[in-house]
Amino acid sequence: MFGHQQQQQGMPQFPRMFGGVGAGQGPQFAAAQFNVARTPSVPNPTGATAQYAQPPHPQGLAVGAARGLGNGLQAPPSGRPGQPQDMSRIQRPEAKPTVSAVTPTRTGKNSPLKADAASTRTIADLKASLASKTKYITQLERELEARNQTVLNGPTGESPRGESIKKLKAQLAGKDAAIDDLREEIRRLKIFMGATTSRPLSRPSPTDSKGTPSPRKSAGGLGSSGKFQAHPLLAGRPEFPYYSMNRDDPVDIRVEEFYNSTSSAVPLKRINRKFYAFGSAQVEIDVVNGKLLVRSEDGWNNGKYGAVEKFLVHYEPIEREKAGLPPPAY
Repeated sequence: MFGHQQQQQGMPQFPRMFGGVGAGQGPQFAAAQFNVARTPSVPNPTGATAQYAQPPHPQGLAVGAARGLGNGLQAPPSGRPGQPQDMSRIQRPEAKPTVSAVTPTRTGKNSPLKADAASTRTIADLKASLASKTKYITQLERELEARNQTVLNGPTGESPRGESIKKLKAQLAGKDAAIDDLREEIRRLKIFMGATTSRPLSRPSPTDSKGTPSPRKSAGGLGSSGKFQAHPLLAGRPEFPYYSMNRDDPVDIRVEEFYNSTSSAVPLKRINRKFYAFGSAQVEIDVVNGKLLVRSEDGWNNGKYGAVEKFLVHYEPIEREKAGLPPPAY
């Protein structure tokens, strides 16, 4: 069947492979004029005299001849069957790649169009975030400025807190005035008590009338008995009042009461518990047997505790002279 069709179309015929040739020989193809690749043939399984099956692409022979690959398959001039050749190249036409007329679009992740759009969105988001944070910072700065102004000026009088603060300030001023009145009363009582206790000392004793000299008074107002008479420095109010730094310290409270009842012009400062600075002199003050005693570091009173009144009368003119202040008027 296949050979008869090739004769009608002018194609070379294949020689009979089965029957005329020994049955032991394998299937063969006729040799072409040119050296064409060998193409295996598949025998018909129906019988030994069956013809070759039609190749899958018969039109490939004509295509090969038309493209200059040589003439079609022809039998050699001697009439002998040629060697089987590989016909895969002839039978298989070249497939041309299909070219699409649609212009390809860039859909990759690294597309410049998508990158530009993403960058634009990112920049817009960053600008919006920056504007929001700037607004928040401005709001915080305004709140901080308002709080600082409130702290500096204090709460307004219209607020309940401002009213309570005003009441407390008025009460504090009243208590300060009452304290000043009490201190003035204490000062007058001390002066009165000092005057009453100093009168018997100034009176001559019975032995004085017999020629015994009376005790001499020192420049500080001390007699031989060691007790102070009324001294101008021990009355009045100091130029720099002292206020106790620790209300739980009984010594510091006694120092405040004593110093604020004098007319001293030398400032008194607390260094530590029981240690004070009277001008440039550093002293230790303590309460012994209910009396306020003082001891100086420069060896005053032979380094022993002495009466605080005696210390004040002795050191007041010295410290005034060091500070360039006028001497006390007494």
